[in-house]
Amino acid sequence: MSVRSTRTSTKNTLYMKFPILFCFLFLFIALSEGKHEVKHMLLAKLKQGISEDEIEGYIKQYANLVNLVPSMKAFAWGKDVSIENLNDGFTHVFESTFASTQGIAEYLSDPDHVAFANTLLPQLDKVLVVDYMPTKVKL
Repeated sequence: MSVRSTRTSTKNTLYMKFPILFCFLFLFIALSEGKHEVKHMLLAKLKQGISEDEIEGYIKQYANLVNLVPSMKAFAWGKDVSIENLNDGFTHVFESTFASTQGIAEYLSDPDHVAFANTLLPQLDKVLVVDYMPTKVKL
């Protein structure tokens, strides 16, 4: 028997000895595809002349999308507080959390989101959107 046939034989034996284990492993991989948390970051520079009350109203409307759009899991926001002056004019950051990239696709086409976007976007001088999957670093 050659070395090659021994390796193949060993591999086949593992599959034969543990078929349920391999089925569960395959199922786990298949179910976990596309199921990673995704962050949707919107950086904005609001137009001059918008009052703080108006800004607060837009932020409340944005935050309320969590109650209206099923795929949106969380929302947070903040103003730029950096002392590095590398913000490129962006003044506000809005972060939405989704269970998957599919959730973002559902959000983007949701009528409540579309209506809100049509209200907010004309109030912005500048906008940048980035979607990413947070990755933990193991040290």
